[in-house]
Amino acid sequence: MSLDEVDFQTKILIIIPELTVYLDLAVAEAVGDKIRNVLKEDFGPLLDLAVRTWIYVLDNCSRDTRDRVGDVLEQMPGSEHIILRSIVQELQLPMCYVENLWFALDVILGCARHHDTMFERFLDGGMVRWLCWSFKRMTLHRLLDLEISNDNEYLQAIATCVHCLEAAFIDSYNWIPLAISYDFLKAVIQSGPFIAKRRSTLGGVALEESLHMVFETMKPFLLYRSVLRPFLWFVKSAQRLKPELYRQLIDMPPNTEYPDICFPTTWKGFVTLAEERQESRRTANKEGEFICSNLDCSLDSTNAKLKQCSCCRAILYCSKKCQKSDWSEHREECEMLRSRAISGGRPAPWSQFDQDFFTYLTEDCGRRLLTSPQFRYSLEIDSNGFGDKIITLDFRKNPPIMHFLTFEQYLIDSQTSNSHILTAENYDELVEETKTGYTLLLQGIFPGEDGIPESVVTSVVEDDYDLD
Repeated sequence: MSLDEVDFQTKILIIIPELTVYLDLAVAEAVGDKIRNVLKEDFGPLLDLAVRTWIYVLDNCSRDTRDRVGDVLEQMPGSEHIILRSIVQELQLPMCYVENLWFALDVILGCARHHDTMFERFLDGGMVRWLCWSFKRMTLHRLLDLEISNDNEYLQAIATCVHCLEAAFIDSYNWIPLAISYDFLKAVIQSGPFIAKRRSTLGGVALEESLHMVFETMKPFLLYRSVLRPFLWFVKSAQRLKPELYRQLIDMPPNTEYPDICFPTTWKGFVTLAEERQESRRTANKEGEFICSNLDCSLDSTNAKLKQCSCCRAILYCSKKCQKSDWSEHREECEMLRSRAISGGRPAPWSQFDQDFFTYLTEDCGRRLLTSPQFRYSLEIDSNGFGDKIITLDFRKNPPIMHFLTFEQYLIDSQTSNSHILTAENYDELVEETKTGYTLLLQGIFPGEDGIPESVVTSVVEDDYDLD
């Protein structure tokens, strides 16, 4: 059946019955089956019309009903592209109608919170790219004082856009560097001037809170090189290319009415933490913590100048000889990392830079504990007080949270819980780490992809340090 053969009555059947299901109204089962069959056809503009109709009626729906829009959209192939396109097209109009924009963004946010399958379709459909573009466009509209139908709702629409991006970052930290490349941070800087002017309004509060929350979400992932480097590069370039706009954000007075969501304070703290992470990486590099990936390397690669694998850019080698020798081990992993980097825009989920850095941070905390006066005093009281302990360091918080577990408790927890932190594999590695001399067994816990933490297992040995 072609689009020309679809009469007006059929068009109505496509939109209205499905809409009545969405609005919790009674509809005959036969009609519902007919509509689902019709929706399997490629109607193009008709599907566009159906999706837009649902978006525009959201204002008359309850919140519970609005959150279930994903169930309807999931049945419609390509609906995610239509919604994203409708946002972009609305922002290209001479006069932006905020209600249409806000409701479309609300659909995405509802899917992010209540419909994982549909939200994944949004992500795979280029959501991060287009929402970063929309965020920048919306802040530029407001910065240039272009005509807007409702200023307060416009700021709330921007806040909803930021919350959608936050949901993407929670899904995977690898969306963060992609968002930075699509001018997410530039839009953040552009938000500063009108946050200060509209702090007392509902829209101003919503926007400042959304920016505070997204940067709190991003903060743990500054441990990753793929997030840290582009952020610091942006800060440096913004101070040089947009000094007045950047200073407006930095010099903004504190939010005395809502101090807990004060974004200038959040931004300054984020920059400070990023600089601390960068300094830690420099120290790790000077101390030779980044080593050649070839396990059979016979050279002292701790002092060698390491180079990245040119394909995946996630693995380090000291020479071409080591790279060729390790290719049989690295090949499958390299192809996976490279294909992921070039399809869908996501960079590699991890790199050797990160793994070695995580080990350095964990061992550095262990060294500080081992050489601290309090620890030495505890050993004087009970020389075996820490001999049967595993120390876990949770770097998802700053400063990291420290816990002490016995081997028995660790083993029980690894067998009885579904945790990705305390595992039987890590337990076996900890057992292997026991050596002669007084040993502190350490497990570092770090933020990971898709909400699953990364962990490293290592140790520090008393004999390696002059403790007398």
